[in-house]
Amino acid sequence: MADVRALADPRKGGRGPGSTGLAEAAEYIARRFRDCGLAPAGEAGGYFQAWRTPPPGGGESLERRNVIAELPGSDPALRDRPLIVCAHYDHLGPDPAGRPRPGADDNASGVALMLALAARMTAAEKPARPVRFIAFDGEEQGMLGASHYLETLPAAERQTLMAVVNLDGVGRLGARKPLVIGGGSAREWKFIFMGAGYTTGLESDLAAENLRSGDQAVFIDRGIPAIQISGGPHEDYHLAGDTADKIDIAGMGRIAAVV
Repeated sequence: MADVRALADPRKGGRGPGSTGLAEAAEYIARRFRDCGLAPAGEAGGYFQAWRTPPPGGGESLERRNVIAELPGSDPALRDRPLIVCAHYDHLGPDPAGRPRPGADDNASGVALMLALAARMTAAEKPARPVRFIAFDGEEQGMLGASHYLETLPAAERQTLMAVVNLDGVGRLGARKPLVIGGGSAREWKFIFMGAGYTTGLESDLAAENLRSGDQAVFIDRGIPAIQISGGPHEDYHLAGDTADKIDIAGMGRIAAVV
């Protein structure tokens, strides 16, 4: 919840494109990656991958930044077969009335869960394969960060990505089951979530279709197995009411167990 509150702080103005609040969020995530003990995996030995895009309404181009870190694996044979865990950290900025849209569920919740997973994994025995953690920019304008990341990844490396788990909108689960979108992108997903349900006692709703609901769609388009895990839709989606006080922390814990 500390991470949710920090990212969804109204003083960040809703983390709109090119905003100071969005830049502050990127710096915050990089610090948290470093605190978790993750190695930087961006450009020039740092955590950031930067590029520029035209702004939504025209004018001077905006700087965009993905924030990337990695937990090395223990098996040298799997060194080139990483798993990506990702969450977008951008949002929409103020609404037409000038009210901040904090984006607590969309998607401070997903970033917070990604950071919690990173902290847990760095404190435990190393996984066999590398796990790459990425906070993507530009999802709200058409999955720009995920697209840029894939476009700049060498073709050989793109072909050896194991899979992608995208955490997007995990903060308002309530009494529902976790929703898994893109479950048809690999035949193994069905059985993985059957196993997760057995070991946690928490069933998931698996949607096979590529619903283009988040950054996972960019990877599926390239033939890479990818899913989005979500708590499902709610009435505050993309509105000023998506605030940190409405986050279901117990539900986030249940989703975390499945992840």
